[in-house]
Amino acid sequence: MKIIIATLIAFSAHLSLANCLSEAQIIAKALEVTRTGTASCHVVINAHSIVQFNPSYICPLDIDEISASGVEVNSSSENCSVEVGQIFSGVVYKNADGKIVLE
Repeated sequence: MKIIIATLIAFSAHLSLANCLSEAQIIAKALEVTRTGTASCHVVINAHSIVQFNPSYICPLDIDEISASGVEVNSSSENCSVEVGQIFSGVVYKNADGKIVLE
């Protein structure tokens, strides 16, 4: 009976992690900014431009993924809210499309 309960707990934990969105808190300097839409842009960073990085304990986002792919930033105005050389911060997560997005 104990084995069955332990197996069910382990299985349910595995299922909950499979549906999580990887995320982390970040403070970084924008190395390159490319406009991708009317209110969005793509920000390029690298490991040296990251000032602080705190991955989620439950569903962590890897620092190498962010360095390799950059971050999509959506703005509420028509201009991108991040400029080259600017320090930006927030929570980044990998969405269902596989893009890393700044929240």
